[in-house]
Amino acid sequence: MVHHTDSMIAYVRRKGGEQVLVCANMGGKAVSLPLEENDWCDLLQETDVTGTLCVDPVSVRVIGTRQKKKTDGGEKHGL
Repeated sequence: MVHHTDSMIAYVRRKGGEQVLVCANMGGKAVSLPLEENDWCDLLQETDVTGTLCVDPVSVRVIGTRQKKKTDGGEKHGL
């Protein structure tokens, strides 16, 4: 498992019909961010709200995405 010290893994949940970005930091605490017209909003639409998002906690911007796969090995092939 790869740990990012300068980023958080964010999960998308639907709350009352509204999409909420839930960021889980390394400390185990969770923070809910309402999805507005920001940098990650378009990215979420592109990924069809699936998988996880790697978010920079400082700028609160999406820096990468990871799609859930059945086989998740240590090697990464070309995107």
